[in-house]
Amino acid sequence: MWRDVIGYEGLYQVSDGGEVRSLDRTVDHGRGFTRWLTGKTFKPRPDGEGYPRVCLSKAGKEATRRTHQLVLEAFVGPKPEGYVTRHLNGIPSDNRVENLCWGTQMQNQADRKLHGTSNEGERGGGSKLTETQVLEIRALYSTGRYTQQVLGDLYGAAQTNISLIVRRKNWKHI
Repeated sequence: MWRDVIGYEGLYQVSDGGEVRSLDRTVDHGRGFTRWLTGKTFKPRPDGEGYPRVCLSKAGKEATRRTHQLVLEAFVGPKPEGYVTRHLNGIPSDNRVENLCWGTQMQNQADRKLHGTSNEGERGGGSKLTETQVLEIRALYSTGRYTQQVLGDLYGAAQTNISLIVRRKNWKHI
């Protein structure tokens, strides 16, 4: 089933399966020059996080939009304030309406933990430590023979980070 993309009615449509297409139309290029554009189905390109996106144009202005947002807006309704898109099966490229819903950031993070796609710990990309090192730090600190500063020096981490690790404020998932 196809529905108009919200804000681009008569120009683009999105399907309940997550496809986006342009519609046949005449485009005015100014000075009396018009051009006929034949509609086509887009091949979305993933962004840096793996979410498919398309470039839409209206009145000479282009906007890049994530496909999952277009699907939800067309089939569910506008995004509630403070909500994000949830992929219920954890696959960013699966933009079928039955796999999507609006939810809170907390619900989205719970989904990511459930699907193993969370960016906690080593997966976060910015971590200097591994899960094994974090477990070692906690074990060494619990012996009482090492200060947080000494552990920081041993593992190349700031004392404040060691403190967060041993108090389980960071790396809570292990």
